[in-house]
Amino acid sequence: MGSGESSLARRVGWTAAGTAFTAGLATLLVLIALVDHLERAEARADATALAEAVAREVSHSPSMSPSELEAEVAEFTHGDLAIAVFSRRGELLAGAAALSLPDEPPCDFGGDADERWLRCAAGVDDGRRIVVGEPERLTLAHRTPLALGGALALVAVLLMAIVAGVLVGRWALRPLADLESAVARVDAVHPGARPPQVPTGLREVDRIGAALDALLAGLDAELQRSRRFSANAAHELRTPLAKLRAELELFVEAPEDVASLTSSIRRIDELAQLVDRLLILASPGDALLSPTLTSVAVLVEDSLDDLAPAEAARVQVELGADGLVRGDATVLRSVVTNAVKNALSYSDGGVTVRVAREGEDVVLRVDDQGPGLGAEGRARAFEPFYRGTTAKQGSGHGIGLALIAHVVGAHGGRVRFLPEEPGAKLEVRLPAHGSRG
Repeated sequence: MGSGESSLARRVGWTAAGTAFTAGLATLLVLIALVDHLERAEARADATALAEAVAREVSHSPSMSPSELEAEVAEFTHGDLAIAVFSRRGELLAGAAALSLPDEPPCDFGGDADERWLRCAAGVDDGRRIVVGEPERLTLAHRTPLALGGALALVAVLLMAIVAGVLVGRWALRPLADLESAVARVDAVHPGARPPQVPTGLREVDRIGAALDALLAGLDAELQRSRRFSANAAHELRTPLAKLRAELELFVEAPEDVASLTSSIRRIDELAQLVDRLLILASPGDALLSPTLTSVAVLVEDSLDDLAPAEAARVQVELGADGLVRGDATVLRSVVTNAVKNALSYSDGGVTVRVAREGEDVVLRVDDQGPGLGAEGRARAFEPFYRGTTAKQGSGHGIGLALIAHVVGAHGGRVRFLPEEPGAKLEVRLPAHGSRG
């Protein structure tokens, strides 16, 4: 795995670590706030109790001199605590000069920039006030060890969450890793030969596996179709090329043989038509589409003009509608031309070509008087290079009907042979202009 790449297992691990760290940090902050509240409450209670005790002692001797008052305050002072006695007018009588009366009795936090105090006051009967102060740094002294211990715990939780997250992620993603290995073993030549995905019981993974199975099966079928198409195309091209070579060799031996040259030219035209049909058959469906309006009736008339007089005389045309559809005229003309030529090749009798509008469809119907196709022939008629047993000897290449199905399908239409006999009855349906989309 490259340095710039990531993995789902690592992502799960980091996600678990981030979640654990965030939860741990939030817990630590809440814990610090709770301990702060408890410590402050306890400090207030202790300072208030001490202030009340000093007030009781001072009230027993209302005529104490300043020195005696200082001694009394010093007796109760211990550690970092400070005690001050104020007159009813707020003047300092004895004790710590750093203290002042609380702004919001009985207790508040106040002081200057150098030191903040928790100040709690209690009154004496004669109006004097006793203030007991504890530095705020002592009240909040628990924060440093608590934060340090919490930080160490967070680091430990983070490391454990990363390790556990990666391990759990690998375990949870093992079915995907197995699927990756199975896909990596797929034979590019025969992708459909992969054994089916074994169900894991995990819905998402099984769906991916089923989709891959379907994709590989479709790819295998398409590869097989392409290989058959290539082999059949090569075969179909080889025969006319061999005939062309033979005719050119005859012409070289007898340059005055105009018939050989004429036959060669005709053979070249046939090859060009075969290549054009193969190109259409091999083109993706969307490459055949066009927004141009085309009349199927006009295409029928144009196709008859390309027939030899003897063949044209066998075709009867019934145009019940213009048959406007969207599509390239050249591409759609190949449908009409191949349908008519296919009917002529399978029949010595007449061929009827009809164009009609039925609902939202333009219908092209081509009927011949041949022997028909039968159930198997109708089922396979549109396979590339398939030629029915009733075709005339040497007629066609088995491409025409496959080309029709390909072009019609690309235009959103349908094509079929009706199960009516005698003869074959080809029906092509294309979406009429203005009826869909």
